[in-house]
Amino acid sequence: MAPSGGTMAPGRSLAASPAPPVLRLVVRTAWAECRWSAVAFLGVNLVKGLTPAAQVALTARLLDLVLRSAHASAAGFAAALPAALGLIGVTLLRATLAHLDIPLQERLSFDLHAALDGRRLEAAARSPLALFDRDDWYALVQAAGTSAGTAAEKVIEQVAWLLNSATTVAAVGVLLAAAAWWLPLGLLAGTLPTALWELWQGDRQRRYTLTEAPDQRLLGYLASLLAGEAGEGEAAEVRLYGLAGHLLRRWRNLFSRLGAAQAGFQAVQAAAALPVRLLRLGVFFGGLVVLGLGVLHGRIAAGSFMALAGGLSTFNQEAGNAAAAVRRIRVRTNALADFARLAAAAGSPPGAAAPPTASHAPRGSADVARRPGPHGAASVTDRLVPAGSRLAPGQPFPRPLREGIVFDRVTFSYASASRPALRDLSLTLRAGECLALVGANGAGKSTLVKLLLGLYAPDSGRILADGHDLAALEPAARRTAFAPVFQDHLHLQFTVAEAIGFGALPAFLGGEDAGGGRARLERAARAARAADFIASLPRGYDTPLGRALDDRGTDLSGGQWQRLATARALYAEPEVLVLDEPAAALDPQAEVELYAQFSGLAARGRTTLLVTHRLGAARIADRVAVLDGGRIAEEGTHGDLLAAGGLYAGLWAAQAGWYQ
Repeated sequence: MAPSGGTMAPGRSLAASPAPPVLRLVVRTAWAECRWSAVAFLGVNLVKGLTPAAQVALTARLLDLVLRSAHASAAGFAAALPAALGLIGVTLLRATLAHLDIPLQERLSFDLHAALDGRRLEAAARSPLALFDRDDWYALVQAAGTSAGTAAEKVIEQVAWLLNSATTVAAVGVLLAAAAWWLPLGLLAGTLPTALWELWQGDRQRRYTLTEAPDQRLLGYLASLLAGEAGEGEAAEVRLYGLAGHLLRRWRNLFSRLGAAQAGFQAVQAAAALPVRLLRLGVFFGGLVVLGLGVLHGRIAAGSFMALAGGLSTFNQEAGNAAAAVRRIRVRTNALADFARLAAAAGSPPGAAAPPTASHAPRGSADVARRPGPHGAASVTDRLVPAGSRLAPGQPFPRPLREGIVFDRVTFSYASASRPALRDLSLTLRAGECLALVGANGAGKSTLVKLLLGLYAPDSGRILADGHDLAALEPAARRTAFAPVFQDHLHLQFTVAEAIGFGALPAFLGGEDAGGGRARLERAARAARAADFIASLPRGYDTPLGRALDDRGTDLSGGQWQRLATARALYAEPEVLVLDEPAAALDPQAEVELYAQFSGLAARGRTTLLVTHRLGAARIADRVAVLDGGRIAEEGTHGDLLAAGGLYAGLWAAQAGWYQ
């Protein structure tokens, strides 16, 4: 779920934002990722579209020869043999192409699904963290995943159908023009209202679908509650509170209303289609009259008339199919709009030219550089880094850290917030110390951590490491400098070694550290007090964890998962360890053990930022900073702040009162 209190700006819904050209996106993806399967599929449909005209021409020739040779010798019938063999060959070719069409379409479908889903995951993975504060971002990622592959497959399928039908119309039209040059033009003019109606029908269907979407989601949610799909806890509450009857009545009433609305919509569609279909039927019979007059005036042979009458029917049918294909392409590209919005919101793919940062601004500028983004000017996704760097881009993080990390008058606001989360905040984390950051919920603690880790950039102010602005660091350099342990840390369902080694992937995969991959793993596990329980697992560091991928995997307790998360952070060998509410989900005994572990790390002089709302944990820190309303309200040791009788002392007394 998206975090509560997300930053979706009013009127800036991602789902309602304009989508880039979708058909171009599909064509480019098909050409780049599955060129040969697309070319083969479309080529087969192009050739298949020529076969009806060849059948009409050969049938006309055959019938004319047969009728002229009906009272002739066998030699007369022999003259019709090439046309008969040609007709058989074309029919066999069409059947063969239809048979090839199925596996080619399945291959193209597989390739498109893989290409588009891969691009969706890439877009989601590279998107700024700020997007994950928006409720509609999660909905967009899910909608893009649901629709993209299937919609793209259907777009290509309809393009093939359009190519097939248009080729047939053009080829048969040439044959009909031989009877009357204006006949195919008249038939196309009669088909134009059909094409316009198909487009109107597609747009109306889309508007209807969007209107009914909230009720459809509610219908599905009610069904999931009644079926117990929402989870065991919710299923239990449905029964305990006696909600089943009420929910079932709501589901039935909503289902009935949606069914009535759907029936009414389809009735209007059918009524609107009747005049168009009558027009097409009239055009068809008019064409038959023209061909019949040609027979009466001797311009068309009787055999040709029968073949051309079939061609006239084929022309009329395929013209309607082409119009319907245009509508379906439009509808399917609308379904792909979510995928296009996702790609646009995520920004440039890896390897693309990076947008200019404020570090290119004149030195000393404290303003925030902004550029228009897909959600409007100066959106939170496009907030760039302030100027003032004295660290050249690409230069590594200062190691070892000698002075510390300084927040220099930092201000930051979320996109839809009425006030800043951090306001003109100044704070120093000295090298080698453990600093506890405390404060009430909403004080700005987690925001400060995200800024420190480079997940967000300040609106104004700077974050310095030994006097150098972190804004100029490459993301990879910043990642190796800081290692976080979050409250909602990853429960990686891989082996123990992977769960730890993913903290420094290049070293883990390549054995780049001097001691070898396993020695570094064991060192991190011992520092995190995880070595003993790892040794007790069935296969030690090679034990699969969790049951998501393997029913035989080993599940861990909350405290054990937490120790693995700490080992993962320590495996990275960071300059700064960031602990963001690491014990919030643990039981009291596991919490005591965890903070004893962190106390040992702090005692060894590792620079550590401990963010917590449990003030008892702050006692392990060298110094405590109290955050209130986005600013540092107090700083000092635990004892000094208690003696001062200020905000920290009041919070301490309030929490201690629960245990008295």
